[in-house]
Amino acid sequence: MEHVFHESNQSFYWKVDSLDTQVLEPLGPHEKYSPCVPLEICFEVSKNYSYFDSDLSEDGTLTLVHQSEVQVRSYKSKIINASWLQTRNAYVRSYLYRVLSFLKIHEDVHSDIVQTIIDRGIRIRNLDSKKGPKVLRLRVGIKIYHNQIRCEDCSKQRELERDALIKEMLKRVKVVADADDVNEDERGRGRKRQTVVRESEVCPICLEKFVVGSEDVTSMPCTHMFHENCIWRWFKQSHLNCPICRFEMFIELGSQGEGDIGI
Repeated sequence: MEHVFHESNQSFYWKVDSLDTQVLEPLGPHEKYSPCVPLEICFEVSKNYSYFDSDLSEDGTLTLVHQSEVQVRSYKSKIINASWLQTRNAYVRSYLYRVLSFLKIHEDVHSDIVQTIIDRGIRIRNLDSKKGPKVLRLRVGIKIYHNQIRCEDCSKQRELERDALIKEMLKRVKVVADADDVNEDERGRGRKRQTVVRESEVCPICLEKFVVGSEDVTSMPCTHMFHENCIWRWFKQSHLNCPICRFEMFIELGSQGEGDIGI
């Protein structure tokens, strides 16, 4: 069964770390020293997905089925003068808000993240040595937690839709005796599927012979034939391909709704 998950809640965690100060190369004889100390900010955004079964465990908590994490975006920004964190605070805040919006971080947490960046930036600027030109550096790690809960009804509906599409792709095959004559149309030519099969042939899955008069034989679009029960058992194991040639059964069930993830 293809499980369908709906998002139950979304939460954020962020951490602002000070990186090593980058000391610039000594100025050349014709270069002018700038009193400005730039602040370089590296944003790293990752998403953590936790998938839970809809059935509660004995202690009343949801059962974790699967968990994954992926880094979705990284971005470097620079504030020309670290002193702007205090002297041009409103400008810095507006700029950082735009960066967070670009990174698709929910606006409910913008204010807290920006305040953390400003506080840490002021701290490292005050603590850092004033000797020589340099660039102060911060790393802002933002993790977005998505909790997904399996929906039993949607999962069953998705399976019914998938099975209906598979049935449309399969074709009934007639089993005939070895002595019977079969015309060219029934044998199938080129890419046309064969509509008959000899009783001496066997199902590639169970290795049993096809029985004359049986209606339990079907052909896939790739023309390979199986007992209907055998090929459906194969499909139920999530193998949506032909056991012989690996022909893929491309099943399009439409786009999932926002927050729905099938695995």
